[in-house]
Amino acid sequence: MARVRFNYTDEAFKILNTMLERVDNDSNCLTFNYEKGQIREDFVQIGSNFPFPESGIAVISFLHGFVGVIAKIDGLHICPQLPSTFDLVQIQVNYLRVTLTITVTKQNSSTIYHLTIPEQQLSIDLLRGSCYNLTSIK
Repeated sequence: MARVRFNYTDEAFKILNTMLERVDNDSNCLTFNYEKGQIREDFVQIGSNFPFPESGIAVISFLHGFVGVIAKIDGLHICPQLPSTFDLVQIQVNYLRVTLTITVTKQNSSTIYHLTIPEQQLSIDLLRGSCYNLTSIK
């Protein structure tokens, strides 16, 4: 997450992908071996298997880090920082009991993002590194 915040977006995305590939190839990461009554040898690695809820790590990293969606007391903050390989990202979030479809698109220049939230009739351009704060829900 720190790499994303300091504009090392591509490096952060590469690390996230490496982590996901590691988990995808070994479903036993972070699990307890019930048959042998012991913790597996790779216990300290990130995983997505029961009984640990680490499967949400990838989603939260992507949501908070790359799409930049963070719920705060003063509203829903959207501060996109897409990897260079992404031209568009679309997500759905439930905020204040309303499902919002948030789309972030790179414009011709990679320094400008176009943000749309159809449920809020919102369509704006953001400079890279800037944020939009959705303070109320229509």
